[in-house]
Amino acid sequence: MKEILFSNWDFMRWLRLSIGVYFLYVAIMGREGVLGFLAAFFIIQALTNTGCGVNGCAPRTFSNSETNTDEPDYEIIKPK
Repeated sequence: MKEILFSNWDFMRWLRLSIGVYFLYVAIMGREGVLGFLAAFFIIQALTNTGCGVNGCAPRTFSNSETNTDEPDYEIIKPK
C-alpha cells in the first residue's frame, strides 16, 4: 500500500488530486454534502491510482495463450 501511495505520480494523478482538493474546499465553504462525496471520489482515485485514465476503461485484451482457437460448434438450419 505504501508503494501505491508514494510511486508513479503522473500528470493525471496530480490533476485528480487537485480537483478533489478544490471540490473539498468548495464543499466545506459552501456546506455542500454532495460535492464532498465527489471530492472524496477524486481524492481516493488519486491516492490509489485508479480510475478511467488512458486505456483504464478499455476492454481487456487477451494474449494468444488465453484465446480459444477451436472452431465453434454450430449447425446450419436452412428454410424449407
